[in-house]
Amino acid sequence: MIGPDNSRPMGRSQGVDMSEQIMNNMVDMEFNAKAEILARDLWRCFDEARFQDTLPLLSDNFEAIWPNTRERIRGPGNFIALNDAYPGSWRCTVEQARPIPNGVVTVTRISDGSVEVIAVSFFVMDDDRITRVEEYFSDVIDPPFDRSRWSERY
Repeated sequence: MIGPDNSRPMGRSQGVDMSEQIMNNMVDMEFNAKAEILARDLWRCFDEARFQDTLPLLSDNFEAIWPNTRERIRGPGNFIALNDAYPGSWRCTVEQARPIPNGVVTVTRISDGSVEVIAVSFFVMDDDRITRVEEYFSDVIDPPFDRSRWSERY
């Protein structure tokens, strides 16, 4: 059947039939759901200080990138050891998780009770494991000057 613009058959988009598009969308949704579960599982283990339990979630060639401090952590063992050695007892609460191509972004509130930071983490997944994470950390601070005329605190 010809579409309204007389240019291509209805029900087709760029040479891909509708059933193939639906199947591709279902695969993407399944991948996105798995990616979110993996990221949330990692944060749950970190919240409970069960760092070694994250090993099955990380690929053998895993790397973490921390642009704030210009650090690259290569390998799941180094990533786990670094986090396990970090001083203090930290709670991690995932506030948001959003799918991105090949992974998920999380926004996580991390606190030891006196210091609080927000981590924005870009997880990349492959073969049901996390292969890469790029994380940006920000302190939760007061505004640098009185901006109450234009903003409200929450």
